Amino acid sequence: MSAYLMNPSEIGTLAAYATQDKSTQFGACYNKGLDELSDVAECLALANIESVEDRYKGTEGAEKFMGISNAEFISQCLHSAIGANLTPYNPGQIARLAATYDYQASEPDGWYDSRAFKVLTVIRERLVRGLPGYD
Repeated sequence: MSAYLMNPSEIGTLAAYATQDKSTQFGACYNKGLDELSDVAECLALANIESVEDRYKGTEGAEKFMGISNAEFISQCLHSAIGANLTPYNPGQIARLAATYDYQASEPDGWYDSRAFKVLTVIRERLVRGLPGYD
């Protein structure tokens, strides 16, 4: 399996989608300190970096793939999340971003117990709740 860092705007979009409606989101994720947009964006960015570094041992993920530091990558994800415009995205596009992110962040052992995976679970559950006929 290969791994790469996703575009910071994609991670920002996922973070914004996950946190856009505080009345219906997160549940167990709130108990993990993920109650703000910046927390979610940082969590997703770090998990993507961790996956790349796990796959390509001895590298700093963002340096290898983007020519920037990991801190700069995280900062770009945070800025993208704050400025994210979800209007052009339909549910299928969000689902595809979530699936791509899942693949790119799943290298480390313990992925399915991670905070980032819980965010993806919230995103997927929100997508399902938005389907026609789902009540």
